Amino acid sequence: MFIKRKDYIEILDKMFQANHEKLQPFFGKNFWPVIHIQTGYFFHLLFNKKFENSSPNESQINHSSFTINDLFELLKVCVRVFIAKKKVDKKNVSSDCLLVGFYEHITPSGENIYLDPLVPFLSERGKSFTKLYLRSPSSSVTKPSLEYLYKCLDDLYFLLFKLKYTYNRYFREQNNIAYKNSIIISSWLKDKCVPYETFVEHRIYKSLLQSEVKLRVFKALLTILKPKKVWTYCYYDNTVLSLSKAGKDLGIPVIEYQHSLQDDNHFAYCKWQNIDEYNSFFPSHFWVWRASDKKRIERNFSESIFRPTAILGGNIYLGLKKRAHYIAQKKENNVLICLQGQWIPSFLENFIKDDENFIWHIRLHPRYPEDKVSLLKLKERYPIKIEIEKANSLSLYELFNIVKFNITAFSGTALEAQAWGVKNIIFSEEGYSSFRQQIIRKEFAFVTTEEDLQNALSSESFSFEFDKIETDLNVVSNALQVIYDA
Repeated sequence: MFIKRKDYIEILDKMFQANHEKLQPFFGKNFWPVIHIQTGYFFHLLFNKKFENSSPNESQINHSSFTINDLFELLKVCVRVFIAKKKVDKKNVSSDCLLVGFYEHITPSGENIYLDPLVPFLSERGKSFTKLYLRSPSSSVTKPSLEYLYKCLDDLYFLLFKLKYTYNRYFREQNNIAYKNSIIISSWLKDKCVPYETFVEHRIYKSLLQSEVKLRVFKALLTILKPKKVWTYCYYDNTVLSLSKAGKDLGIPVIEYQHSLQDDNHFAYCKWQNIDEYNSFFPSHFWVWRASDKKRIERNFSESIFRPTAILGGNIYLGLKKRAHYIAQKKENNVLICLQGQWIPSFLENFIKDDENFIWHIRLHPRYPEDKVSLLKLKERYPIKIEIEKANSLSLYELFNIVKFNITAFSGTALEAQAWGVKNIIFSEEGYSSFRQQIIRKEFAFVTTEEDLQNALSSESFSFEFDKIETDLNVVSNALQVIYDA
C-alpha cells in the first residue's frame, strides 16, 4: 500500500486535519498523541510487511462487571500496595533520577545500553538513581522491588477502573467517548481504503483506556518516589507516554534518550501539527545524538507555547565502548550486512554469489528475524564466505572492530558505524531518504546495482565527519550539567 514511509506520514497529517475537531476529550484530555502513534505504528507494520491481524470479532471490546471476587481481590491488592510502599519507604529509594526502561532491552550480560551508561556520570556528580524496568516478566518481579510496587499499583488502578466503570456513570461515558473516537478514525481510514481499519479501531480504543490507567499508576508511583528527574527512552511507547504525562502533571522533568535513528519520516518524530493542544504527553527534554537530530526535534515538536529542550549529548554507550575498545585498523576483506527483517536485494545476493574477495558477516535484526530462513539458505550455499555466528553473537561494536564496510537498507546502525570509522553502503530508497545529506556529500555510498556495489567497495573517498554521532564523553558531562543546572 505504501511505496515510501513518507506516504503514510502524509496520511497521518490528513487524518489529523480531517478529524481532530471531531474527536472528544477523553477524561478531559486531548489524547491525539495516542491516536497518532498507534495508527502510525500500524502503518509502520504494514509498510514493513510485519502486520498480523489479531483483532477480536466483536465491534466493541466487552467489559465484565465488577464482581464480589473482584472486591476481594481489590482488598488484597490494597494490602499489597500498602506493604510494598512501606518497604520502598524503608529502603529510601527516592532519588535524584528515576531511570525507566524495558526489561526486554537487558542484554545477556545484564546491562541496558540506554540506562546503564548514564550511571557513572550520575555517580560522578553525587546524584542518586533508581531503576524501574517495564514489562518485567512475573518470574523476575520480586518483593520488595520497585517493579513489584509498580505491578501492585497497576493491579490496583485496573481494578479501580473496573469498579468505577461498573458503578460510575462518568466512567461509562468516558469509555463510550474512547470507543466513539476510535470509530471516527477507523471510519475515516475505511473511506481512504486503508485495510484492517477494525484492527486500528480496537488498538486505539484499548490504548486510550490503557493510557488513562497507566497515567494514574505513574502519578501514584512518582508521588511515592519523588524523583527530581525521570530518564527514559522510546517516548512513543504507550506506557511511556503516560509516564511523560504524569511527570508533566507533577512538575517532574522527563528526559527522552535517543535510542535509534530519528528522521522526518518516523511516525513519532515527524512534524506534529497543533502540538500546543496536546503537548503534555511529550517529554520536556530530548537527549539526541547529532546536531541534525537537535534541529529536527526543535522543528517538529515546537509551536508558540510548547518548546521542548533538545540537548546534543551524544550516544553515551557508544562513547564508552569507543573509548574502551576502538580499533582504528580494520580488516580489509570483512563486510557487515545489518538486516531489518527484509531480505537483501537480488543484485546484492548475486554479487555475494560471484565474489571471491570478501567475508560477509550478516546480522539479523534482534526484533525482526523474519529473514532468518533466507540467511540460513545462503550460508548453506556459501559456507566459507558467509559468516553468521560472530555476526549474531558479538556486540555491534565488536563487529565494527573487525569490518571495513557496513551495508544496510536504512538502519540506524549506519550512524554508529560512521562514528566508529566504518564505511557505510546504503541500498534502499528509504535509506537514501534517511541519509540523503551523507550520500550527497559522498560520506555514505548509495548502491542499486552490482556495478555500484563494486565501485563502493573499491572506493577510498569515504569521510566520517559530517553530522556524525557525538561520542565525546566530555560533551556528555557538559550536557548533564545543563540538565541539572536547569
